[in-house]
Amino acid sequence: MLFIRELKCEHLDKPIGVCNKVQVFSWTAECDHNNSIQISYELQLASGNDFKDIIYDSRRIVSDDNLLKVKNHCLKTERKYYARVRIENNYGEHSNYKTIEFETGIDKIEFSTASFITGDKDCDCDKSDAKCNNKKFHIVKKIVSAKVYATAKGVFNLYLNSVKKLKKNCCQIGLNTIKGYYIRNSTLRSI
Repeated sequence: MLFIRELKCEHLDKPIGVCNKVQVFSWTAECDHNNSIQISYELQLASGNDFKDIIYDSRRIVSDDNLLKVKNHCLKTERKYYARVRIENNYGEHSNYKTIEFETGIDKIEFSTASFITGDKDCDCDKSDAKCNNKKFHIVKKIVSAKVYATAKGVFNLYLNSVKKLKKNCCQIGLNTIKGYYIRNSTLRSI
């Protein structure tokens, strides 16, 4: 029996904030047969986990590669997407699809317009040695979904309601670690 044990996007499980122009998908497979090798694969991207709306389909690619780079010209920012892959081996067996979800982040242009939050005045941003930056806000509506996009060249601790919030599935833009915060069904959106 041939099956895909693991499928990753950007070398992560369920990454949040994917914003590279090219996504990297990789997988590992197992088979009961000795000397089984992958001879082809197919990767699909969709906006829903039912794959009714397929955005990208590699079709069958004859290759033993287990890493595929896909240009994201078809993906929108701040959206959840699903990828699935299946493979064929030299015994003519086909694996079932293995699926992963990932979320796109904001792009570099949008992120570069974010405001600097500091304990100092705006005119002192370049000289700031602030140790703790706070942004307080009040939300009246029920929160459906929330994300935080924050950067400090990878050197920061993020707290929400005094609880440390760091996830291992964050992605990176250049040297900056990116996480996101926005609230759907509300006017609040902070980056």
